[in-house]
Amino acid sequence: MAEGQTFNRFAYVNGNPVGFIDPLGLAGLGSDDCPKRNKEKGKAEGTGKVKTYEQARNEALSWLEQRGFKSEKQTFGKFGYTKNEPIGRQTNDGKVGFRIEHDSRSGAHINVWAGKEKGPHFEFDASEKIVKKIQNLFRRRG
Repeated sequence: MAEGQTFNRFAYVNGNPVGFIDPLGLAGLGSDDCPKRNKEKGKAEGTGKVKTYEQARNEALSWLEQRGFKSEKQTFGKFGYTKNEPIGRQTNDGKVGFRIEHDSRSGAHINVWAGKEKGPHFEFDASEKIVKKIQNLFRRRG
């Protein structure tokens, strides 16, 4: 045995994994306190669910505009009933954009991205039927 502390996995918290405070007084994050995760469903942290699509859209557009978004062409769905159907907008180079979706995990939401940065889900209160109606609006724009 070279080092006695190698067997004490809780040395950094002075042998107290329950209190989880190290000798310097710094508290560790518990598994429920991770800032990148939502406690409810384990998804990327968003702005919280809002009541209407318009509120979610405004928040999403604010996030996108800070990253140089210009609505230049359609974003097409890749799966299920949205496959090859317009469900959002993006820049001509496809680097910044959004798509409106509904799934069993997140419900009605707007996904945003800017390059490799994946933004939050902007969730809103709506059924899948309502989301389909919103998606149909993008078919008319071209």
